Amino acid sequence: MALLLAASLRGQPKSQPALSPAQVFAEGQQALAKGDLPAAERAFRRVLELDPASAAAHVNLGVASMRRKEWQKALTEFRAAQKLAPDMPGIQLNIGLAYFRQGAYPQAIPPLETFLRGQADSAQAREILGLCYFFVDRYAQAAAMLEPLWPARSSDLNYLYVLAVSAGKSSRDELADRAMRKLFEVGQDSADVDLLVGRAHLYRNEDREAVEALQRALQKNPRLLYAQYYLGMAFRRLNDLASARRAFLAEVRLHPDAAFAWNQLGIVETKLGHWDAAGRYFRKALAADPRLASARLGLAGVYRQAGRLQEELAQLDLALELEPQSYSIHYQRGHLLLRLHRTEEGLAELRQVRQLLQPANDRVDDEISGKRIAEPKPPPDKQ
Repeated sequence: MALLLAASLRGQPKSQPALSPAQVFAEGQQALAKGDLPAAERAFRRVLELDPASAAAHVNLGVASMRRKEWQKALTEFRAAQKLAPDMPGIQLNIGLAYFRQGAYPQAIPPLETFLRGQADSAQAREILGLCYFFVDRYAQAAAMLEPLWPARSSDLNYLYVLAVSAGKSSRDELADRAMRKLFEVGQDSADVDLLVGRAHLYRNEDREAVEALQRALQKNPRLLYAQYYLGMAFRRLNDLASARRAFLAEVRLHPDAAFAWNQLGIVETKLGHWDAAGRYFRKALAADPRLASARLGLAGVYRQAGRLQEELAQLDLALELEPQSYSIHYQRGHLLLRLHRTEEGLAELRQVRQLLQPANDRVDDEISGKRIAEPKPPPDKQ
């Protein structure tokens, strides 16, 4: 019997030794490198079960969430990592990236600035921060941040364009001219260069020149991303609303997720008094990008025209969450609250307008009026 029992025991598989947190973490890293996000997430959650103080596991869970474009989940993981390891290099960079990739440029700036104070030689962080400064109209800071990247980036057309515009807007004429000359040298006679030149003309309020450059770009490449959008902006600022509408419609036919083009169609239809069409286009803009405050404001105007005041208020509330410093949103919300007999709230909103008018900087109102050209979001970096 003893011999039989021994033989039986020899035939049973031996139990595998438990993996250490470091071994599980390595498995997660391999899965993340291969793009197997479910396996990576399982591994990093297992690491946290074994070692709840693993900041690195939270960071990698955040990276996996960013690849899924789940920005809030990513930020939650990065914040958890920051709490566990406030001095860990890279956490602030990841927080900045999570905001940048969803187009939340003002929120991306502080963590990127913090990261660069400790990692001043990070070219990636410097370029992203420079783009954030550019997108929030802080042109002098954008030029200063991007100029040192010239040796490595001066063959990239988009880098040269942003640097040229930023330098020109901050009266650094020599740098602006150098960047434009290099842009023509690198791009030669391509559609991409004509597109960038057209955009630069728009920033300088040279709308007819912008039309000429953008039409040249479209002759060379009729499917060029956002060329019709910028052409529509130029026509709209020239008050040629029929041509603007044709250009914006051409953009959304080619690129149905172009939220800014849908939004501009709504604005054009509003100017023409076509309220049903305007509402339809604003909703399409918000379906493509729910964070587009100017589309929220436009849709609120459609509801106001129809007398649907509670729905107008709901859109203004959502717009205000996205752009809390917009005096136009506060102004419209204040007057609506007065109409709804919510007097104290309405007066408080109008007092807020007076405070915000001191700096007189309202991006949403400028985008709706056409004074400012809202830039489409850059595509997310490839992981």
